Amino acid sequence: MKCLLRNKTKIYYASYIGKEEITDDYGNKTGQYDYTYGDPQIMYAYVSPNVGEMEIRRFGEILSYDKTIVLDNYSKYLINEQSRLWVDITPELDDKGALALDKNGKVITPHDHIVKRVSNSLNSAVIAIERVKVND
Repeated sequence: MKCLLRNKTKIYYASYIGKEEITDDYGNKTGQYDYTYGDPQIMYAYVSPNVGEMEIRRFGEILSYDKTIVLDNYSKYLINEQSRLWVDITPELDDKGALALDKNGKVITPHDHIVKRVSNSLNSAVIAIERVKVND
């Protein structure tokens, strides 16, 4: 499957890097983790306007998702099921390309979608995504 250039939309994604266990003031492990993501990267892909019957069968009948992304060059991007996406908004970045923070240290434009499932084939990939509301 090839994606027409006129159908592609500019979106941003941040790849999952890893996690680190959080410790309290005394150095004790809390059992909670702080997840680390890379800086947002630009990607051009076809984003579906809504969920369709064909996509439901592709990912199974139980998976809940809002839209799909179709990529014709999946190996070029480092997207997996832990990635964060900015689909309906543009992330505000600082001069180094990282997410811009407000005076309280919170991200100004947090991600608005997450990856639910990736279904790739030899020439293309379809990614099921879900809208989220981030309260950082």
